[in-house]
Amino acid sequence: EATAEAVSTTRVVAAAIGRVKVRVNEETTGAQAAIPAKLIVKRADGRLAPYGDPRFGADGFGGQAVLIDFIPATGKEVQLPAGSYRAVFARGFEYTIAEVPLEVRAGEETAISATLKRVVDTTGYLSGDFHVHAKFSPDSSDTIEHKVLASAAEGVEVLVSTEHEYISD
Repeated sequence: EATAEAVSTTRVVAAAIGRVKVRVNEETTGAQAAIPAKLIVKRADGRLAPYGDPRFGADGFGGQAVLIDFIPATGKEVQLPAGSYRAVFARGFEYTIAEVPLEVRAGEETAISATLKRVVDTTGYLSGDFHVHAKFSPDSSDTIEHKVLASAAEGVEVLVSTEHEYISD
């Protein structure tokens, strides 16, 4: 806390950050094709995430995950504090899940990838979520873009916006 009468000094130390290039592929007959997917990064030792303060915009995902992100088929670069992690890749109920170790070094770039196998054939069907709330509803803080990215990563093909007392695209 600071007031006009009292001066205070605080030392802020930023975490050492590394870059991680992420790609996800689908195992297909004789080849691999890039697909969108969800990435969940957890601490390798299983302990809760030690950093982040919700008062300053940090989200520790209930302490269970360090990062949850959506990886487009073109891949994506994410940033993480230096450390040892487990990266979990998922793409909805149609695909297997992959988990790989991840070591992030400060100032360095690391590449990780996973190959998921489609195990449920949904040919001729569409996957839909017919009750989607985003930031216009009081019970969700997600942006519309976040909802679309999450749905693409999970293989949901039809989204229906159901905001409370608000008309939205």
